[in-house]
Amino acid sequence: QHEQEIKEKGKTIFFDAFPVINADEDIFEMDIIKLAGGEPANFLDVGGGANVETVRNGFKIILADPNVKAILINIFGGIVRCDRVAQGVIEAVQSIEVNVPIVVRLAGTNAEEAGVMLQNSDIDFVVADSMADAAQKVVGVLKA
Repeated sequence: QHEQEIKEKGKTIFFDAFPVINADEDIFEMDIIKLAGGEPANFLDVGGGANVETVRNGFKIILADPNVKAILINIFGGIVRCDRVAQGVIEAVQSIEVNVPIVVRLAGTNAEEAGVMLQNSDIDFVVADSMADAAQKVVGVLKA
């Protein structure tokens, strides 16, 4: 999609708090965040064919809203390998200015390798082990 079209769509998606990128079960994930004491804005599904450019554009949409205080990335690597997603997230964050905490939960194919990549990057990612853990951590960074 053309970047401007993506941005126009994004204006109606993000309201405040923290979006969830790639929500396979978006309602379930948003409910978990609410149970942890958070108030999610909405979600952005970058799809199974996500690449660095897709992730970068997703961040641009999310960060265009000044009310966004944190980003929760929840990826289940069934269609796409988690290490590829992690590399895309790292490269996207390195290429744009991100001034909010980023909590990342990766499960599925090559999730362990992806976690190591995130931990070894020069970016201060908060890595979560489960969706419940991610919800607790994103709410925690908002209260810190």
